[in-house]
Amino acid sequence: MRTLPFYRERYVLVTPSQGPLGRRRKIAWAEAAERPLCLLTPDMQNRRILDGIFRGVGKEPRIIIETNSVATLWAHLRQGRWSAVMPQTFFALFGSFEGLSAIPLVAPEASHIIGLVTANREPVLPVTQAGLAIAREVGRRLNKSLAIA
Repeated sequence: MRTLPFYRERYVLVTPSQGPLGRRRKIAWAEAAERPLCLLTPDMQNRRILDGIFRGVGKEPRIIIETNSVATLWAHLRQGRWSAVMPQTFFALFGSFEGLSAIPLVAPEASHIIGLVTANREPVLPVTQAGLAIAREVGRRLNKSLAIA
């Protein structure tokens, strides 16, 4: 297999800026678990990752809303009553959202390398070469935007 890493994904608590945690610089996973949360459904990979981190700190998250749609998750967050754990890349991809703060989660500082995996075959098919070239450019741009954020 060939791998092409894009970036290291880290997690943030997205919460109302005017809420009790809105001005925090960081928050522990254990404390975030106590907030009323909107999360993706348990069948989604992102949720399985988050559940593992919460288990690792000995906490079960206080889940109020579950959805399998990121758009629905954002719609609920915009209501200002709930928080969510999201990859920091969502802000790089979609921009900031007025009224919401993204607070880095720590203790532990969990992260995962995100990238692309392809079969290690020769010759490399033209479509695979083109896909890799696009993926490199997207990864470069995303890394640049994450460095600024």
